[in-house]
Amino acid sequence: MAAITQPPGNSVGGESVGEREPRRRSQSGRWWARPLIVAVALVAAFAYGASPMLGSPDAKGAGDPPAEFSAGRAMVHVEEVAGEPHPVGSAAMADVADYLAAELERTGSEVDRQDVGDLHNVVARIRGTNSTGAVLFVGHPDSVAEGPGAGDNATGAAALVEMSRALTAGEPLRNDVIVLLDDGEEQGFRGGEAFASSHPWMADVKVAVGVDTAAWGPPYVTQIANDYGIIVEAYADGVDNPMVFGFLATEDS
Repeated sequence: MAAITQPPGNSVGGESVGEREPRRRSQSGRWWARPLIVAVALVAAFAYGASPMLGSPDAKGAGDPPAEFSAGRAMVHVEEVAGEPHPVGSAAMADVADYLAAELERTGSEVDRQDVGDLHNVVARIRGTNSTGAVLFVGHPDSVAEGPGAGDNATGAAALVEMSRALTAGEPLRNDVIVLLDDGEEQGFRGGEAFASSHPWMADVKVAVGVDTAAWGPPYVTQIANDYGIIVEAYADGVDNPMVFGFLATEDS
């Protein structure tokens, strides 16, 4: 077959084919460079702008004032709860429920057990001085079978135990606070459903706050229900750099 060649003097747009081909090959070899630069620039911009929000505050130790929340004290509970996998129905989960109930009793809270089938809910209540309703805090201590659940959600359960201790050590509250450590969350919120459908304290609940996967950084809001502006306001007043993500939000939320 005869080769088809371009005479050296022929050009397109003032550039000879012989000059254009190496440049084309060079450009095609660096096709990844521009998207990579854009990606690096976006990550750097996010890190620069969001670093104040993502930075973790200094953790308080076990020796800090009793009326203050202490991450050091809470971490003791994380280590106990997440010592091994403890899925719903397991002997390990029953042991975790016993441990959490005993720790909540030590805070001076009124503790109730809700054992329904293979579920082991632990419920605690701090009575207010002139309550017009209760604020419910929910965090599940059960794990999946494949792991010990340190981040999901031993941290959340531990935070609520430490919160209860700090609240009972501080000034008396006006309204009741109820803490629900609900078993079976990893199987479709079974423990929460059992509490909502049959526990007598549910009738007093006016506001519910879920604490799940509290594993890193500052507290942030992932979802709220309708007419929960009071939660957003309290959250914004209580943290230095409030963050809200719109995951799973409904049209009216």
